[in-house]
Amino acid sequence: MNWPGVAVLLLAHAGFSFKALAMDKHRRHLLHDRSLFWQHSRVVELGGWLSLGAALLVSLKGYGAGVGLILLFGILSMAALAVILQVSYRPKSVKLVSLFSLGSGITGLLW
Repeated sequence: MNWPGVAVLLLAHAGFSFKALAMDKHRRHLLHDRSLFWQHSRVVELGGWLSLGAALLVSLKGYGAGVGLILLFGILSMAALAVILQVSYRPKSVKLVSLFSLGSGITGLLW
């Protein structure tokens, strides 16, 4: 996997992490009963969708439509599994790792 693949993986991980933080159940678990206003929750959810959309664009630009979509769905599955395991077993690290993934994914876009 080369740099576009790594950027897709990091952006997908960040997107799924933000989507998990936008859900009430996971947010209470991850943020230790600190609730967000519904406006903030929508912004976090929108950030998740934008990150997943950026992963789609990077995949299509880097590999074309045929291979890019297949690679994207495989990487989305890996990123979703990583977020599920992280939320289940290491919930305190979700915020830090998701911000690192987003920053590294954006850096990979610019590389």
